[in-house]
Amino acid sequence: MLKQAKNGCNKNISFLNKQVYFDWNINSNFQNTLGRQINIDDYIQSFINNNISNTIKKKILYELLIDWKLYENGWLIQESKNPKLFYYLCQITYEEPKYLKYINYI
Repeated sequence: MLKQAKNGCNKNISFLNKQVYFDWNINSNFQNTLGRQINIDDYIQSFINNNISNTIKKKILYELLIDWKLYENGWLIQESKNPKLFYYLCQITYEEPKYLKYINYI
């Protein structure tokens, strides 16, 4: 079942201006809510700061988003290979993922 991710204050969370959803049931139908899948490369380009090289920025961001898929109406997480960003945004941990400060994510 598709669920909207929430922080410790029970507020919906977003990342790079899109709502964050999770669903551990891989066979779930979420197309009605999230819309079509979109290209993550084109979308994230505008959120990367100019203070480190683009290659490093992209590598950092893709490592953080390894479990995330981007859709028209939000992010979907269905795996937990690297849950650091998800845990941080949901306030499960307060340890900010390394190098997140180089990305304009709010």
